[in-house]
Amino acid sequence: MTVVRIRTSATHRSVNEHWTSSNREAIDQEFASEQRAYPTGGYGISIRDVRQDPTGLLWHAEFYRMTSCD
Repeated sequence: MTVVRIRTSATHRSVNEHWTSSNREAIDQEFASEQRAYPTGGYGISIRDVRQDPTGLLWHAEFYRMTSCD
């Protein structure tokens, strides 16, 4: 299960990525890994717009993370 992560924008404050995978579980696992890597006490981490594309073959999601907890 692989998640393809395409960075759509990045600044000194945040990172936005478009995630694609063949199944929803892989996206959920990738997000859980990000949550473990960056403490929720300071980093803003979110995933939104998780959806299956019309073909039914791929799942997509929009990911956001702050790059600093300051």
